[in-house]
Amino acid sequence: MIPEALYTALYGIVLGRCYPIKLPERVVLPALTYFQVSGVENNTHDGYDGTSINRWQISCWARTYKEAKELAEQVKQQLRTFSGGIVYIVEKSMLGNEMDLYEPDTGIYHIPVEFTFLIKEV
Repeated sequence: MIPEALYTALYGIVLGRCYPIKLPERVVLPALTYFQVSGVENNTHDGYDGTSINRWQISCWARTYKEAKELAEQVKQQLRTFSGGIVYIVEKSMLGNEMDLYEPDTGIYHIPVEFTFLIKEV
């Protein structure tokens, strides 16, 4: 599945500080979170064709803007060539969106990076 494959792909960037959906309390930064934004199955006149388009957000969290930007660059480099899987194959990955955010309540910089994956079931 994509979540496990994403975790594996991103693990080394932050030494395992990669979490689904939200950061844990008292997290050590920098860290990443990831979640699925959307998923759409492709259909033909004959029905589902075994492919889907899935959009995922990978959020880069850090104490400084520079560190957050560097982390976002590493994520983009890693996911631009993302492929593989056991029950599916990621045929293509594309950067969809990126923006710079600051969380004033916590003093943490947050850069969400969105990727779209074209997936084919094996």
